[in-house]
Amino acid sequence: MPTRRWCEDMAALRQRLQAGELTVEQTFEQLLLHTIDEKNEALSFDILAESFRNEAVGDTIANMCMRFRTYIRDFACAANPDLSGEALEGAEEVVLACMFGLGHRSLSRPKLSAAATGTLSARMIIAALRAIG
Repeated sequence: MPTRRWCEDMAALRQRLQAGELTVEQTFEQLLLHTIDEKNEALSFDILAESFRNEAVGDTIANMCMRFRTYIRDFACAANPDLSGEALEGAEEVVLACMFGLGHRSLSRPKLSAAATGTLSARMIIAALRAIG
């Protein structure tokens, strides 16, 4: 999925969260389901590998992740408003890592459905975010 579309979808999630249309739990669940449902898994492995060989591709991936971090930061703070400094940066890292991992989960032959994985993963992430500060 093009980066612009991902950012539009994340912006829509943030807007719905801020408007009270979604809880923070539902927001993370939707974010993770969006990641899990990505259909270009094999292509994304090729792109990620190319990012290590080609500096321009690496810069594109890094810029994409920087934009994602803005949304992730907002979602993390919605789960725990006391997050700041290194704890907030760590939250960004963990959520981004979960997104990368869940986006490539088919190789591990998962037993859970995408919906169950999204729900449980969101609950676990929120529990972790609320436990730090």
